[in-house]
Amino acid sequence: MNVDLPLAIGIPSDYISDQELRLRCTAALRICETETELDALGSEFRDRFGQLPEMTQNLLYQMRVKLRAEKAGLSAVSQESSGQILLKYTSPADGWKRSVSPDLGDGVRGGKSAYWVTVSKEEIGW
Repeated sequence: MNVDLPLAIGIPSDYISDQELRLRCTAALRICETETELDALGSEFRDRFGQLPEMTQNLLYQMRVKLRAEKAGLSAVSQESSGQILLKYTSPADGWKRSVSPDLGDGVRGGKSAYWVTVSKEEIGW
């Protein structure tokens, strides 16, 4: 599963100064399998290290997108161009059916292995 969004992500060294601990925290985020686990880890970070910096909030957001995309059968989520999000699935049998595109709204264009969704910056906060 690949998520490539135009966000600065990570755990900055001024948030967690010890490099080994920072790497362990990043690894812990990457192995979360549910949003509940992700939320719990975010709470633990706030308890141990203080308010989350923007880069770390973005990392948690991207991980949440990844979990939801995997659940939907997608293999990739990325920004194609300004206002265009690509939702790609492994195969039509594994992913969404073309027939669902009208339910997703007017800004959706379907293909054999992907959907392109038009969204505004205000809708996604970028």
